[in-house]
Amino acid sequence: MWNSRLATSAKATPMTYRSSPSGGQFVMVTAGGRPHYGTKPGTKLVAYPLPAANARGARKLPPGSSGSRLASSALTLS
Repeated sequence: MWNSRLATSAKATPMTYRSSPSGGQFVMVTAGGRPHYGTKPGTKLVAYPLPAANARGARKLPPGSSGSRLASSALTLS
């Protein structure tokens, strides 16, 4: 698990996506605030890449990395 600061609040259930060309997997969440919640308005789709799985299906971070490193490589789509 990791955490990441978003430009606005995430109010939706996360989803996963697998890219067919590369086979890479992403965890995505929509982030969009509302003025009556006291959050910054906006609509974003933020995608975090997951590390590749090994032969047994386990996903491990590369040596010397941490969960926060994954979050820094997030893609933000508007």
